[in-house]
Amino acid sequence: MTDPETPLKKRRLGTVGLVSTAIYALMMAALGYAWYGPQWIGSFHFFDDLPEWQQMDKFAHIFWTFQVSAIASRLLSWATVEEARSIRGGALMGFLFVSGIEIFDGFSLAYGASVYDGVANSVGAAAFALQHHFWKRILVCPKFSFHPT
Repeated sequence: MTDPETPLKKRRLGTVGLVSTAIYALMMAALGYAWYGPQWIGSFHFFDDLPEWQQMDKFAHIFWTFQVSAIASRLLSWATVEEARSIRGGALMGFLFVSGIEIFDGFSLAYGASVYDGVANSVGAAAFALQHHFWKRILVCPKFSFHPT
């Protein structure tokens, strides 16, 4: 017996895959051109950036991985993917989307791939997935705020 929702599931999942891939490719191409273009010369290398930027860079990696994971998970849910799989898939997509920047950094003469950025990306994806696993919802959401002093 065939599930009547199967064609809808396949079509929606294909749409999510296609749109996600297109957005990722466009963002990476734009970032590569605008940010890294003049420095795209070096061989792949690592750089210890942990003491720099007062850890704001690490928080940004956690923040963006968390947010992209949440968006990707919602897209997978829309595509009628089972909840646990949409959460795991969303976390994986969030990690991969944000970690792609490390490839550019690794080939850039001015930067270098950062192991700590990868750890921060893992923390962001895990923070999203583990909250769903243990609490069945998001209770702690990273955010930026500003207060003039």
